[in-house]
Amino acid sequence: MRTIEIDLDVFAAIWANREPNENDENTVLKRLLCTNCDIDPKLSKKDRQDTKMLQEAYEPMGKIRWIDDVESALRELGGQATLHRIYQQVRKRRENGKRSLPPSLEAIVRRSIEEQSSDSESFKGIIDLFKHIGRGEWKLRRP
Repeated sequence: MRTIEIDLDVFAAIWANREPNENDENTVLKRLLCTNCDIDPKLSKKDRQDTKMLQEAYEPMGKIRWIDDVESALRELGGQATLHRIYQQVRKRRENGKRSLPPSLEAIVRRSIEEQSSDSESFKGIIDLFKHIGRGEWKLRRP
């Protein structure tokens, strides 16, 4: 690690951009600035390009997206839960984060899950995050 000197207003800006579970400046800056930091240089050129594409497809872009809340909620529920429990946890996360709670919250959560699951006809084909377990039950593919 290297030490850098920054102005107080820059330090404040770093912390203003902090997200939950980011406990140090390096983590915040890494998320905001690094696009290739976590890509293994030993990977083939094609694998590095694929990894970068997946990282970019999943970047929050400075704000928390619905899919971020859904994935985090499911992690908090142990990686597997019914839609009803997922709805409740997402609602709780959004309330705690002072984010919008539209009447269509349940439809948005379902759409977010289905668009990121190869088990669904709505799958967008980018990142396969969720596995359909049974009627109204989902789990994370990678807990």
